[in-house]
Amino acid sequence: MAASGAPNRPPGSPWQERFLVHTGLMVGSARLSEGDGLRHSGLKPELPSVPDPKYYLEPPPSQQPALPVSKEELDRLFREEMIQSWVFRGGLTWQVAALNRWIELTPDIHMSGGHLQTDVGAFTEAARNSLWEKHRIQVDESKWFPFFRKERWFDWTQTSPPSQTTGRVWSVDDPKIWSQVSIALELADRFLKALLDVQQVDDDWTKVLPDEPEPYEGARVLLSHTKEAALAAKDGKPIPVDVPASKDKTEWQERLEWLLSTNIWCFQDSGGRSEGETMSVIMHPHASITLVDIARVTALVDGDITLAERCRMLWKLADTMVHELCHAIIVSRWQNYIPGQVNVNRKTIGALAEVLINCEGIAESGLNMENCWFGGHSNHNPHGRIPLVTILFEVPNIETCSSYYNAPGAWNADGAPIRIAGSQASYMSRLLSEAWWQNPDLPKRALDYFHRPFVFTNEATYRPGFPKHWPEWTIHPPDPSGRSNPYSDANQRDVDAFNERIRLWQHIRAGWYQTEKTLVSRATINLLSQALL
Repeated sequence: MAASGAPNRPPGSPWQERFLVHTGLMVGSARLSEGDGLRHSGLKPELPSVPDPKYYLEPPPSQQPALPVSKEELDRLFREEMIQSWVFRGGLTWQVAALNRWIELTPDIHMSGGHLQTDVGAFTEAARNSLWEKHRIQVDESKWFPFFRKERWFDWTQTSPPSQTTGRVWSVDDPKIWSQVSIALELADRFLKALLDVQQVDDDWTKVLPDEPEPYEGARVLLSHTKEAALAAKDGKPIPVDVPASKDKTEWQERLEWLLSTNIWCFQDSGGRSEGETMSVIMHPHASITLVDIARVTALVDGDITLAERCRMLWKLADTMVHELCHAIIVSRWQNYIPGQVNVNRKTIGALAEVLINCEGIAESGLNMENCWFGGHSNHNPHGRIPLVTILFEVPNIETCSSYYNAPGAWNADGAPIRIAGSQASYMSRLLSEAWWQNPDLPKRALDYFHRPFVFTNEATYRPGFPKHWPEWTIHPPDPSGRSNPYSDANQRDVDAFNERIRLWQHIRAGWYQTEKTLVSRATINLLSQALL
């Protein structure tokens, strides 16, 4: 699939074309000139070279030591690795690719994610797809919340690309489109039903904390039941309305269905401006529309993608649907703030309608809920058509959250940590498997962020005026008696794949890489020091 853009733009390299990277000036200017007339993403591993952007887990053709032949080659290598370390928050392409080595369909069925040449072949592909179709979550629209169902989708009647005779009309009535979107909707429906035991109450900041100044005018807060009880106890008063104790699960489900009864869905074509399945909620005095960008849905429907990539994209699409529904809930509450009356003030149903969780952090309900439910906000990296890895950001953090209305605190102070975790394809495929949802040993599936493993992590420190330095990823080997149980074996396979890549690259680069990298690091530090004087 060719990258969209100006007609005179040079064609992209295989890595650029596959991932359609849009990562800003630093990356875009780093590798425009290579003498081959192609645009480059900076993601391709070099010394040793990994030419294929799909089968990137294949061992290099020669596992003998790779030696740089010129200073220019060294400059290009370390420039690209600087780009990769920024994109993957401390990881390099050849390292983080290992997180796509395995997928898991049942505790006893794990198989290659599809990034080896040995995965190629009609029989192999047919067998793998057959296992996927047999063991993935089974779609049953009759059991969904009404606000997810096909009848709630508004058909976008234009074609993409615009055309009189060709192009696709984006509609859920297209079987190919619905076959993929319905899997994500099934997962999103299961997410919400597993989360129904969590309830909160929201109110004005001035009513909750009357003795403390508002972080900004019109701030609103969302209180967890624990926080509300603690505040009431501090004042020696009972909880005004103990909402969680007054409603059972069925009543909460009915409340959710009522709040989202006026939300509809629609596809949108951002024309390449979107970096993925980014959605937005169009707010109207009487309804809301959640827009699903077609960029990654197109790759799901038509793209030459692996099972690991498919699992990442379906999981993220479901995650983003739940994220956007949080905004739709906020809109609905403001539209019907007074029973029987409609709030038509667009200002109050905009950004100022968003809430701070427990009087802290940022006023962005989607990110806050992702953090509460999934352990953080997940981003596909690189930001493009197909993901290479999914990175989880703890919320709030100064890197991705500073632009929102917020309550200043330790999270955006000098020295604040920015914490991330790399998500394994095995974990995302597990949540897309019917076996995980039917496992009788997991009665509370939303527990511990849907039993998410935190095996590959990293942390950077915020220093105003200084560029962020991301160290190498930290690996936390699974502990059978700890958080990773009962999936220690699957997590260990991912750790083994990661460590095997480290050993292989260290062998190939033995004798020169570390020495040259140290020299480059010292030169970079000297240049930065002079620039800051």
